[in-house]
Amino acid sequence: MSVESHKLRFNLDKPADREVWDALQAIPTGQRNQFILQAIHAYAVEPAERERLARRIAELVVDMLPNAPAVPVSEPVSESNADTQAQSLKIAEEFLEAWM
Repeated sequence: MSVESHKLRFNLDKPADREVWDALQAIPTGQRNQFILQAIHAYAVEPAERERLARRIAELVVDMLPNAPAVPVSEPVSESNADTQAQSLKIAEEFLEAWM
């Protein structure tokens, strides 16, 4: 079994270090290592995975656009339809931002 070790030091005179130290002390001793691993994964690994997934989705959408059926526009968008479209766009943007 391969195990790597890293020593972590806190300067308790610094408020940010003290806050993290206090939070770590609230974790039961036998669970601290797992907690630290999960925190690093959530901070450093998951965002990169989400960004990679978002790029892949964007690539797929761009690849599929030439094959998408054309939708003719026969009349101007009414004000109520404009509100609906604006809400739909907002929902789509929020969905994409959640992945980034």
